[in-house]
Amino acid sequence: MKPQGDSAAARQPTRRTIVRGAAALAGMGILAACGQAAGGGSAGAKGLFKEHTVLRYQSYKNPEELAVFQQGVQRWAERVGNVEVQTDIVPQGEYIEKLLVRIAGGDPPDMMEVNDRMSSDFIMRSTLLDLTDRIKRDGKEIDLDDVFPAYRDVLLYKGKRYGIPDYCGPTVMYVNKLFFQQAGQPLPDESWDWDKFLEVGRIITKDTNGDKVPDQFMTTNSLGGSPSWTPLLWWSFGGEMIKGPGPHHPSETEWLLDHPTEITRANAQATDYWGSLIYKHNVIPQPSQKGDFQKMANVATEIAGRWLVPVYKTLDFVQQGYLTMVLPPKGPKGRKVRNSTLNATIPINAKKPDEAWELVKFHTGKEGMSVAVEGQRTNSTRKSVMEAFKKSMLPWESFEVYAKSNELFTQPMPMTYNWTLAEKMVGDGLNVAYTGQKSAAQALKELQAQMDDLMKRGL
Repeated sequence: MKPQGDSAAARQPTRRTIVRGAAALAGMGILAACGQAAGGGSAGAKGLFKEHTVLRYQSYKNPEELAVFQQGVQRWAERVGNVEVQTDIVPQGEYIEKLLVRIAGGDPPDMMEVNDRMSSDFIMRSTLLDLTDRIKRDGKEIDLDDVFPAYRDVLLYKGKRYGIPDYCGPTVMYVNKLFFQQAGQPLPDESWDWDKFLEVGRIITKDTNGDKVPDQFMTTNSLGGSPSWTPLLWWSFGGEMIKGPGPHHPSETEWLLDHPTEITRANAQATDYWGSLIYKHNVIPQPSQKGDFQKMANVATEIAGRWLVPVYKTLDFVQQGYLTMVLPPKGPKGRKVRNSTLNATIPINAKKPDEAWELVKFHTGKEGMSVAVEGQRTNSTRKSVMEAFKKSMLPWESFEVYAKSNELFTQPMPMTYNWTLAEKMVGDGLNVAYTGQKSAAQALKELQAQMDDLMKRGL
């Protein structure tokens, strides 16, 4: 279950298919693709394809992100020629199950998007092509040393690499200045901790229509119930959710919800705090209340990443100059951030792995990443593209804030197997504590037993 108001929901567009013809790319949303690469040719070389080639790309990008992706592939397609890419969009919540079915049924895409939270499900089921030898062969083009390690190693498992990052978005806090101006409150800054966040949040949150129910709120529930998002909050209190970074086999996964004692205490403290934001102080919309930072614009802040910027820049209050950004608040153990890293991968049984590899190389390389940052879709995964990233800032964006968030994110997110079920279980388990049905300590103890049982089920 996604937390109420989780901005990740914006990443779930409807299914679409993009077809045929480099000349029609811009007007019809057509993605062009790549050429034969058994010999390790340049991803941008003319004449890579001796005959017309069709590739299928699978993603869960929202329409705004997809448009940026198209710009890069169009540039490449016009250069190499004789290519076509058909793109299928599946909502993120259905992505793992549907792609596993397609791969098992012998109908895989040629290239597919896999984020960090999906990594264990795809890698442990042996559904992704090991790219290690290709990366070594084409080392000069790939240039892994140019990729920040926390993003580079997201799909690294037991020495094998299963993907190359094409997106990173360490979290920041986007702020609608209008709410703070109207309340006579200073804008958030780096001095803010979670106590200050609550203090001002109680002033921002109000009933504007006289029905004695708040309809204006401080923030969304983005950190409330997800193994990918909640760690930001818990880490800032000194807590932890899963031991160790990166993908995990279920037999190797150690959940740290109710042990050791020091971590348990921090986890419970963070859980109590977040529950109070929702049900005691109501600065976060409760499930029965409508709150949205974006279209409804009745929420003052949103903790998110740069993937939402293509959406933000279409909004009225943003165009009117009311958006700014800062780092998330600090906790008792300092300021922490989390990140989503997206990766270009090739299914193990892809029909055209060599051709798909050429698309991977361009899309994740310096030129492809430059297009992505220029479209405000992502931070830069590459050191060499940081200057282009800096130049891509919109008036209300802050390169300094993004750069500090990047520095705070030092290793891949810890990711569990059976992600879809695990996320629902964590959301449901924490909600028992948030609503006061059980103490945080008891809820975490029971959730620990549930997660241990889930891991024991194995693959």
